[in-house]
Amino acid sequence: MKKYIGLLILLASFVMANESVGKVISLKGRVFVQKENSGFKKLKIRDEVEAGDLIKTSYKAKVKIVFNDKSTIYVAPKSQFKIEEYKFDEVKKERSSILNLFGGRVKLLVAKLSSKKRDFKVKTETATVGVRGTEFIVSTENPGESEILVISGSVEVSNPLDNSHKSILMKKDDIVKSIGALPITSPSKASKQDLKRLTASLNIPTMINLNLKYTKLLKNIKYKKLLLKTKLELGKLKLNNNSKGNSKNKKRRIRRKLRKRNLFKNGYLAPNHIKVNGKLKVRGN
Repeated sequence: MKKYIGLLILLASFVMANESVGKVISLKGRVFVQKENSGFKKLKIRDEVEAGDLIKTSYKAKVKIVFNDKSTIYVAPKSQFKIEEYKFDEVKKERSSILNLFGGRVKLLVAKLSSKKRDFKVKTETATVGVRGTEFIVSTENPGESEILVISGSVEVSNPLDNSHKSILMKKDDIVKSIGALPITSPSKASKQDLKRLTASLNIPTMINLNLKYTKLLKNIKYKKLLLKTKLELGKLKLNNNSKGNSKNKKRRIRRKLRKRNLFKNGYLAPNHIKVNGKLKVRGN
């Protein structure tokens, strides 16, 4: 009987350890994730992340992840961080999370919760940032140095290598550097250059939206007029099967380009298209 109870406890702990804590909603370039006791594999849009995952972005790659408590992390190129701990009780609105940034740069938009137990910590080699609900950036692009910028709200920062255990409170537009084992100095106001430098390569458009409702354009009179206009333009091109180089595939490509151009110009979105950076892209590609 004791063996069965021990087995049930082991299975329960295994399920809890593999519970999803967030989802990838946007991604650009090659991003990898390493699960516990396994190698790196490519991360994709709509993939779920778990506590213990190590996430790594390659050159010119970036990713946006939304956690279960609606907090969001933006990961810059050539960055690496681990979800050390992430616990969230949706009923009690309690949270306990620890993220460890090994290198690179991240921006966090931490959701505000009503409960007093809403700890959210970001650790680096030379800094520990504690927040409850705010937006800030942590950078460890230089070895032995951490840089923190607060965009909104307030955070508490300390250096784990400093024996004095001194901590400072940072507010909106404050910036500070934590170098080696030196005590953290008082924060200064960030300049426009600092903001531009630290926010570079962090903005990434949301590529999936589960609440997005597409208009049934085939029943729309204006959309039918657009299709008619497309056909008229195709007629002006004088494409026929006997012309050299004008194959059926080429005609399909031209039709697709004209249709996309007309839809975008008039502000319509077809059921299989999505807008990314002001351009129409086929959904799923």
